[in-house]
Amino acid sequence: MLCSGCVDTIQDTFNEYACGLCGQRAYRGGLCGTCRRDTKLSGLVYLGHFEGALKEILHALKYEDVRNAAAVLGGALAEGVKDAGLPRGVIIPIPLSKPRRRERGYNQAALIAGALADALDWPLLDALERVKHTKPQTKLSRSLRLANMTDAFQSRFNFKESNLPVYLVDDVATTGATLTAAARALKKTGAHRVVGIVVATGH
Repeated sequence: MLCSGCVDTIQDTFNEYACGLCGQRAYRGGLCGTCRRDTKLSGLVYLGHFEGALKEILHALKYEDVRNAAAVLGGALAEGVKDAGLPRGVIIPIPLSKPRRRERGYNQAALIAGALADALDWPLLDALERVKHTKPQTKLSRSLRLANMTDAFQSRFNFKESNLPVYLVDDVATTGATLTAAARALKKTGAHRVVGIVVATGH
C-alpha cells in the first residue's frame, strides 16, 4: 500500500529521543516524566507524527473506508513493539461512541488493534465501553480535551488477578486525553501497567 519513499517519509518523522505527546526530550522516545505522570501511561509506542504519508493513510482509513490500511499499520506497529522490547500483554482498542460507530460503520482503532494482535499473536480484548458521547477533540485545547474525556470510558473486565500489561491502541494521540481517560478506567478495575500504542502523534 505504501511505496518505499512514503515509508521513508514516515520513518523520518519519528524522533527516538522526543516525548510522543509534548515533544520534550525523553529517554529512548515514548513519554517524558511529566506526560507519563499526567496520562497514567507507562509508555507510548508510535510510528511517527501526524503528517505527510502517515496522515494520508490514516485519513483514508477513517474517512474513505480503506480498511485494508489497518493491516499495514498494525504490522508496522508490531515491529515497533518488538523493537521496544515490550513483554506480551493484552491489546485493547479505544472504542468509538455508538453514534460515531453507526455513522462510520466501523472502528478504525479496533481494526488496527486486530491487525496488531494477529501480527504479535497476543490476545485482543474488547474491554472498554464508551459511556459518554464526547465532542470532537480536533479544535479543543489540552485542558478542554481532558475535561471532554472525563469519565468517557468504563471497563467491562476485572484485571486484579492478571499480571499482564495492557496495551491501549488508537489511531492518533495529540494530548493523550483519550488514552488518559481509558487508562484511568482500566486502572479502576485493577490494570497495573498500561502502555499506549498509536499510529501517529500530533504534538
